[in-house]
Amino acid sequence: VNPTRIMFDIKRILGIPTIEKLKSPPTNSRRGGELSSSSSPQPPSLSHPLQYHVKSTRVAHPLAAKSINNDESTDATTTATSTTATTQLVKDGSIPTAASILAIAIFYWTYLVFGAAVSQSGILPIPEFVPLSPGWPPSDMDLQPALEDSAHFFYIQDLLHWFSSPSSNDAVADLAMGTQQQQQLQQPPVVRLAVFNFAEAWIFAFLPALLADERRLPLPAVLFAWVGGLGLTNAFLAPYLAIREGFAAYYDGSKEKQGQEHEQEEDNTASGSKVSGRNAVLSASVGAIATVVVFYACGSCLVDTSLGDWSDFARLATADRTYLAFCVDLVLFSTFQPFLLRKVYTQEIVKSGENESDPMPQIYNVPFVGLVAWLFGK
Repeated sequence: VNPTRIMFDIKRILGIPTIEKLKSPPTNSRRGGELSSSSSPQPPSLSHPLQYHVKSTRVAHPLAAKSINNDESTDATTTATSTTATTQLVKDGSIPTAASILAIAIFYWTYLVFGAAVSQSGILPIPEFVPLSPGWPPSDMDLQPALEDSAHFFYIQDLLHWFSSPSSNDAVADLAMGTQQQQQLQQPPVVRLAVFNFAEAWIFAFLPALLADERRLPLPAVLFAWVGGLGLTNAFLAPYLAIREGFAAYYDGSKEKQGQEHEQEEDNTASGSKVSGRNAVLSASVGAIATVVVFYACGSCLVDTSLGDWSDFARLATADRTYLAFCVDLVLFSTFQPFLLRKVYTQEIVKSGENESDPMPQIYNVPFVGLVAWLFGK
C-alpha cells in the first residue's frame, strides 16, 4: 500500500488542488491524460526524495467552483444590465396620438390646400370660415400675394437692396432707376410679409430637432418633409409626425409583445433608432438664422405698422385661404414644438443616464422661443 497514492486519490475525490508526483506511471493514473507523465524517469533535482508540482488548473472544489460561477454570473448580469440601460430606447409611440395628428393632416390637406377643389366637386361640405380663394385651378391673381412674399423670403431681397442701394441724397441715381426697378422694390404689406416669414422661419428651425429624434423616419423622408414644409408648412410636417408616431408605436408594441428589449440599430428603417443626436453646429446655425428673421419681422411690425395694417391682414386671412393657412400654422407649430422637443429631451437624458421622469424645462413649451432655447442649449 502506497500512502502517498492514497492521499492523492482522496484529494482528487474531494476536489482539493491536486499535487502530482513527477515519477508516476501513466498506467496507474485514474485521470488519464490529465496527469503529467514521462516516457523516461527524470532524476529529482531537489533534496526531497519525492518531487511534486502543482497543476496550473482552476480550483476544482465544488464550493469554490460554485462561488466563482456565481461571481461570473453576477458580473455578466451587471454588464448586460448596464449595456441595456445605455442602449434602451424610450417608449414614446402612441396610436391615439398618431391618429390625432393624422386627422389634423387630413383636415389641412382637405380644407386649406384643396378647399376650392373639394367645394367644386361637392365631395364634402366646406365650413363657412374656409375661403374659396385661391380657386381651383388657382389663377395668377389668386397666387399674387404669396408670390410677392416668396420673393422676400427671409428678407434676403431687402438685405441685398440695402447693401446695393445708392445714397438717399443722390438724386441723379434715384432718377436713373427705371420704373420697372421701382416696382420691383415695392414692399408687400408689412404685417403680411412678417407673418409669412415668421411661419417660414419656424418650420426652418424644426430641422435640427427632427434630425436629433432617435425614432425619426429615414433621412430622405425627414428632408422631404422639411423642404416641403418650407413651401406648404404643416401640409408636410403634420403627416410626417403622424407617420413617425405610428411607426414608433408599432415598434414599441411588437417588441413588448415579444418580450424583447429595445436595442439601438444603426439602420435606415423606421422601426428602430437612428444614428442621430443633436448637431451643435447645425443647431446653432439654424437657430441664429431663424432668430434674426423673426426678430426683424417682429421689429418691422412694431415700427412700421398701424392698427389699419393689422385690420387689412385680418380681412385677408378671412378672404385668402393661403394666409388663413399661415395663421393655422402658427397655432399648430405651438403644439408640435413641445410634442417633438419632449421626445428628443427624454431621449437625451436617458442617454446621459439621468432619470427619465425628469420634467422638460418649461421654456421649451414657449412658442418659438422654446425651440430657439433648445437649439442653443447643450
